[in-house]
Amino acid sequence: MFEELMENELGPPQIADNELRFNCPFCDSDTKHKLYLHVRNDERKGLWNCFKCGSKGNPVSFTMKYFHVSFSEAVGILGTYNYRPDMENYVPKDDSLTDEEYLLLLLDNKNQEEKEVEKQEVNYKAPPLPEGYKRLQDNLNNPEIIPFLKYISKRGFTSQDILDHEIGYVKDSLVPLPSGKSVRLINHLVFLTHDFNGSYQYWNTRAIGDSFVKSVNAPSAEDEYSKKNVIFNLNQAIKENEVVLTEGVPDALTIGKQGLATFGKQVTTSQIDLLLSNMRQEQKIFIMLDTDAKKVMANLGNKLYSNHEETYFVVNPNNEDANDMGHDKSWEVIRNNSVKADEIGQIRIML
Repeated sequence: MFEELMENELGPPQIADNELRFNCPFCDSDTKHKLYLHVRNDERKGLWNCFKCGSKGNPVSFTMKYFHVSFSEAVGILGTYNYRPDMENYVPKDDSLTDEEYLLLLLDNKNQEEKEVEKQEVNYKAPPLPEGYKRLQDNLNNPEIIPFLKYISKRGFTSQDILDHEIGYVKDSLVPLPSGKSVRLINHLVFLTHDFNGSYQYWNTRAIGDSFVKSVNAPSAEDEYSKKNVIFNLNQAIKENEVVLTEGVPDALTIGKQGLATFGKQVTTSQIDLLLSNMRQEQKIFIMLDTDAKKVMANLGNKLYSNHEETYFVVNPNNEDANDMGHDKSWEVIRNNSVKADEIGQIRIML
């Protein structure tokens, strides 16, 4: 979603009731979180404005201005974050978009919705790996992997993670987007998702330093797996007595063999069905999304709990995600701050 792009590029926001507040990248200096992003589910959702320099707009105009790209390139970048405006949360036109661009945006969304319906009857295949992808385990004597190994060590990932998820890297790669443009990846780790037979299904990335884009989910064609219908590490976590549902791959890796990642806050019906159809009745599901996703957690908990009573919310008292807290602290939070996702838990998570 658009707020994921904002957080990846601008850092953790200050959280208010209906807004996320960031330092504005278009001001000359630190703005003390004067850029406001509206996140309430109404006609203003996705609109942003800076109360210092006056910059304002919608997700497409932000992406165009921030990355210095064209309209179509901005739509492509937003697509890697699974952002598509819909009739409930569509983004009103602002002055930075021409009438033609605005019309293309709405038409593109309509076509995408039709494609998603068609996808349900497709036998999916894995999207192509990014050009130049190399597995770390195959390049242990190659000096170019040293920065990637340092990053892995710093983030707390293990050598077993490298093997289990075929973690690889790209030095400089262009990833084609559905728009016909490309996103450039410079020094990105590449994490693979596998099916229950251990075969590659999907990929996503994380930059190890400054980069044009910090994280990319594989763009997918109609007949390819996407972030909407796979779950990272499900093939291994399902063997455990409990699983922990997180947003991103780094968080899942921090949790360990029980960690799952859904590639963002919004968990799709396909992902829920995939999870529930492979869970045993006695297995526990812990929902551990970021602290700014209370409504999303409540909605997800309701859907899971109605079909699987061993579902729990992790009421995280820290304003940190799992990867920032580390393995031991994350499990301490899970053990000491979890409540069942029943009616009482729904109330508790919203307080």
